[in-house]
Amino acid sequence: IVKKLGIRDYVDMLVTRDQSLDRATQVRIVLKALNVKPHEVIFVGDTEYDLNSCMKLGIKTIIICKEHTTKCLTSMTNDVIIVSSFSDVINYLK
Repeated sequence: IVKKLGIRDYVDMLVTRDQSLDRATQVRIVLKALNVKPHEVIFVGDTEYDLNSCMKLGIKTIIICKEHTTKCLTSMTNDVIIVSSFSDVINYLK
């Protein structure tokens, strides 16, 4: 998917549900493997679960806002960027 979306150059590591079903645990796996701190990464997601997990860990988050994510936007902080598509994510990262 990352390759198909043209964002492979922006992704350092992928963790799937095969490693853990818990999003916060998945993120911790990446932080440890890359030896980085939460403030040094940006997480891209599209669910309330993504947002809550990253907020809990203190990670800057880009949320691709779709209809099913509208509910999560009520608990936003300055560490959340709202976009409407993957193209917006790429534009933000450039």
